[in-house]
Amino acid sequence: MGYSFLATFEHEKAQEYLETAVKEEPNNYNVFVALGDSYNDLLTPDYDRALLSYDKAMQIKPDSAEIYYKIS
Repeated sequence: MGYSFLATFEHEKAQEYLETAVKEEPNNYNVFVALGDSYNDLLTPDYDRALLSYDKAMQIKPDSAEIYYKIS
């Protein structure tokens, strides 16, 4: 559900669903990336929270080029 809200630029709703998802699936790389993306929205950026989510994703999948790109 969180991904659907991201696709329609409803980032606050996406964050709500994704925050629940990371609690239910604390080792799910994709959920942490999506959560980071929701915080990295250009309209209402929260770069600190985005970096925390991306950092967790990097811990789960340290060989992912995608996450290094998003952090840079």
